[in-house]
Formats: sequence, structure tokens, C-alpha cells
Amino acid sequence: MFDKQEFISQKPKEAWIKYRHVIAWTLSVIVLGVVVSLRYLNLPLPENLDLTFCPTLHAILNTLSFFSLLAAWFFVMRGQIKWHRIFIQCAMILSTIFVLSYILYHATHAPVTYQGEGLIRTVYFSLLLTHIVLAAAMLPFILLTWMQGMGFNWAPHKKLARWVMPLWLVVCATGPICYLMLY
Repeated sequence: MFDKQEFISQKPKEAWIKYRHVIAWTLSVIVLGVVVSLRYLNLPLPENLDLTFCPTLHAILNTLSFFSLLAAWFFVMRGQIKWHRIFIQCAMILSTIFVLSYILYHATHAPVTYQGEGLIRTVYFSLLLTHIVLAAAMLPFILLTWMQGMGFNWAPHKKLARWVMPLWLVVCATGPICYLMLY
């Protein structure tokens, strides 16, 4: 099992350092462009394909990402970098599955309208706005932080992670809360 000192002593991977910004920003622009274009798509589904389970799946994936991030934070605070990396990888995989599923679902289904009224409506839209804005704004920084860590580039990774991790946790928490309020 690796400890903190073994990981920190590894040299940064030059390829990651050289291209990380281009990769992170390019992927972010592509994903955000696709997500924005979903407002204008309503692709037909094959008759036997039912995706109505997707909103529940999205909430589950976000919840699992949230707990993976908490576990990653727990382990990094204790210097257990191997476990930190395992849980960060879990969060990245879960978030990737979420984004792909989200795109598939919203490309084929019209948005669901929130029916609540009064103060609860204000709360819902405040949470939803927070979720959407942070998810969009955080994507390149999540990718950059992850690439810094995977590339053993510790100083920039640590500097970014101090503020990226809490905001990513907010994104992962507000998604399922909005789901519960909507459905």
C-alpha cells in the first residue's frame, strides 16, 4: 500500500503537464455545448427503448459521487493517498456515466416542469440554479484537478483541490435534492 510520502516523491508526468489545460477546456466546451443544445433536441427513441428510469439513475449516480468524494476527502486528510485516488476515480467514473446518461435522456425527453408553489418553488429554483451554474463552471476545474493528481503534479493539484472538492460536493448534493423535490 502506498503512503503519502511514496506518492509525493514521484516526479510529475510531463505529457499531463503540457496538455492538461487544452484537454480540460476542450472537453468542457464540448460537454457544455452538447448539454446546451439539448434544449433544442427531441430525438425519437426506438419503440422498445424506455429511458424513464434515467432521472432516478442520475440522482443515484450523483449521490454515489457525493459519497465517493467524501471518502476521498477522508482518506487524503489521513495521508492515505492510494485510497484517496481509488475514491476519486470512482467519483470520476460515476460522474462520467451521469453525464452520458443525462445527455442521452435529455436528447430524447422534454424537460419536466416543477409544479411546486410559493416558498418551496423559490427554494427549488435556487438549488437548481446553484446546481446548474456550479456544474457548468466547475467541469474544467474538476478535470484539471484530476489531471494534476493523476500526473503527480502535487502543488497545483493541492492548490486547486482545496476549493474544487467542496464545490464538487455541492454539485453532487444539490442534484439529488432537486430530483427529490421534482419527483
